[in-house]
Amino acid sequence: MKEYNYSDIVQLDKIGISFSDGYKIVFEECKRQWAEEHEISQEETLCVASRFLATEQEETYFLFYTKEKLKLCFKFKGFFRNKKSFNKFIELQMLLNSYGYSSFDMS
Repeated sequence: MKEYNYSDIVQLDKIGISFSDGYKIVFEECKRQWAEEHEISQEETLCVASRFLATEQEETYFLFYTKEKLKLCFKFKGFFRNKKSFNKFIELQMLLNSYGYSSFDMS
């Protein structure tokens, strides 16, 4: 499984996410993989990822359903790291929704 931190994102738009090393997530591919893994048709879902909003001891992340699943973590440094992690997590969830996609809550 690939793993990135939110700070590795260089572009995020309605097509997908590009990371600093050139790797890209395409949301339509994630939707296709989600449907296949859950044995439903693509027309029955808008889901591209699972999401987990953690407590203090756990990790907050999205798990995107690319062919090789991709874990997008929200690790920040500094005094307000938990607040920033929460805010960026919610921001990504809202962006996915605005682009016409959803994520499945695993919290």
